[in-house]
Amino acid sequence: MEQNKPELSFTSASEEILRLLIHSKEFGNVVGICSPALGAGIFITAVENISLNYEVTVQLKPYDVTGLHLNTNSLRLSDIKSACAFHSKYEKVYRAYEAESQEALSYY
Repeated sequence: MEQNKPELSFTSASEEILRLLIHSKEFGNVVGICSPALGAGIFITAVENISLNYEVTVQLKPYDVTGLHLNTNSLRLSDIKSACAFHSKYEKVYRAYEAESQEALSYY
């Protein structure tokens, strides 16, 4: 019997991406981001700040949820090709990964 697995729902509409980013900033939820400025693939992190000046600029957390340091953590909204919202909180996921990494290091 196959279990129902939630599917990721990515959006590429700028208005919807901005809505997801604002939600991440307000509630601390992680968001998956596809942007050539970050590199190839999906980067799962959270939003620290959003500047709504001449151009919308997004300041991300400096690390993704696996502890990988991002190439850059400042993106223009136009740099983000698609995004996906998650229910998990950044601090909870990142701290769990950090604790797991420390535990693994203690075995060496």
